[in-house]
Amino acid sequence: MRNRLFFLILYFIFWIFFSCLARGLFLIFQNLEFEGGRELLKVFAYGLRMDASLSGYVVMLSSVFMVFFILTYRKWARVFFAVFTFVLIAVFSLIIVSDLELFKAWGYHMNSSVFEYLKTPKEAMASVSSIRLAGLVGLIGGLTFIGFYLYRRLIAPFLSVSRFSPVRWYEVPFFLIFGGVMLLPIRGGFDVAPMNVDFVYFSRNSHANQAAINPVWNFLYEAVHHSKRIRKYRFMEDGEAVAVTDSLYGRKGDFDFLISQSRPNIVLLLLESFTADAIGVLGGEAITPNLDMLAKEGVLFRNIYATGNRSDRGIAGVISGFPSFPSASVLSRRQLLPYLPYLPLDLEKKGYKTAFYYAGDLNFAGFRSYTGQGFRSLVTQDDFSGESLKHKFKWGIHDEFMFERLFEDIETAESPFFYMAFNMSSHEPFDVPGKVRIEGGDTKHRFMNSVAYTDACLGEFTDKLKASGIWENTLLVLVADHGVRYMGNQSPDDASMYHIPLIFSGGAVKEKGRIIETYGSQTDVAETLLQQLQIEGEDYPYGRNLLARSEDSAFAFFCYANGVGMIRPGKEVYFYYPDTDKYKPENTPASIKRYLKAYLQSIDIRLNIKP
Repeated sequence: MRNRLFFLILYFIFWIFFSCLARGLFLIFQNLEFEGGRELLKVFAYGLRMDASLSGYVVMLSSVFMVFFILTYRKWARVFFAVFTFVLIAVFSLIIVSDLELFKAWGYHMNSSVFEYLKTPKEAMASVSSIRLAGLVGLIGGLTFIGFYLYRRLIAPFLSVSRFSPVRWYEVPFFLIFGGVMLLPIRGGFDVAPMNVDFVYFSRNSHANQAAINPVWNFLYEAVHHSKRIRKYRFMEDGEAVAVTDSLYGRKGDFDFLISQSRPNIVLLLLESFTADAIGVLGGEAITPNLDMLAKEGVLFRNIYATGNRSDRGIAGVISGFPSFPSASVLSRRQLLPYLPYLPLDLEKKGYKTAFYYAGDLNFAGFRSYTGQGFRSLVTQDDFSGESLKHKFKWGIHDEFMFERLFEDIETAESPFFYMAFNMSSHEPFDVPGKVRIEGGDTKHRFMNSVAYTDACLGEFTDKLKASGIWENTLLVLVADHGVRYMGNQSPDDASMYHIPLIFSGGAVKEKGRIIETYGSQTDVAETLLQQLQIEGEDYPYGRNLLARSEDSAFAFFCYANGVGMIRPGKEVYFYYPDTDKYKPENTPASIKRYLKAYLQSIDIRLNIKP
């Protein structure tokens, strides 16, 4: 058993080494720019987690094979593993070398879009010369030969399953447990987020991040999720869909200025699950006295709706003005991220220092790759210590410690700055520290208690800002990432489920206690804020100025997995269900039907653009 166990351990290391060999080949093959040797070393260091994940899959399967051979045809184990290893090396080499070539053309790693080209292999190969094709085939063969040679010389000798040794039944659970242990490298650790590309992102240099990605792991992940990537919404010509959608947005014209300074410091708080049902000034439960007070001290946008029901949709809506989509988030389309508009980048061009605070696992749902594109610095759970770690919960560091760190950094920040923070304590399981503010053990009351806790933390934070004098030169923007159904048990096609707060407060706001009735969305936040600062930013195709005096195009769009909806002034709500081609209500006007289909198709178009 000792030899066989040692074989599996070495086998795990072997596949990590093979991945590192592939990464070295990638660096030689591509003309990438790095900021010195230290960044180059980090490429290998950060890439190890994804390499280990790929190795974990192989060794988990190998552990099952090992049990089979222990119980049955033991003499064939070495032959089987030789063939198994050769096939894997050959397949991996094919993926690695194909990725080398495609990366030069695409600028990102091979993904599921390659399946579209496989439908017409002759045309796909037309762009590769015969000489280059021969060289690539030779490279595949050479990499396969080197890999298998190393396996035969260094790893295979440790595999010993004697034909005549008695069956030791106690070995069976041992090897099954060993295979189960591989779940740890497969997932990338014990954190909430399972292994994804974000685990290897560490730099604002996209070249460094791309080099750290394991091309085999990435391609296999893309292949598994291929069905979510392909276009499926085509109701009209693409040009018509984009034109109809663009007609909904009026970005020109006069608008009101709410702030008194041209370059105030900006703190944007993305509030986890802060549904309108929990906000007193929006007619909900009176459990957010501090948020309600901030609304009365500033400007409340009463009719704002989340673009979706997930955090990854919400953050993209606020920062990039990009709406939600039924089957995929724009954060999962990592090759598109460099081409999105980013509010922090537009502000940085005007002298703002930018930072993003998420006191949890930034690898969750594509947050790291997305926020790393736009913010100068990122603060995560890894940047906390001491008392905060004692109260750490499933999602990371609780809000009182996150807000404390945010305030400490603001005190020493150089103006003007744009700091964005995303709290987490109001996320389920709703286990918050300190006294119980809302009694009750059911989900609704536990959620309410967590919101009340976050509101209390928010109150302490703003009190510190006011006492320090920073408040007078600060614009505080508060908006939820999405709504929830814990308060009213709404269905996903109930518009109230998406109703969220948007508040401009702080000393930089010159109009106190104003309420804006315009209907709008998270996707309008960036456009509205930039126009208040008179900054010409990148084009936000799904954003409009909420303070424009003309409300002809006022509306909010939202969606979930099985439907898309729109709400207009007067609380006119319409839903379209693309899988069944039905509407709610059934007598939805033809113009609204066209809007909903065009809007959905336009997002589909942009999500599937190949930069």
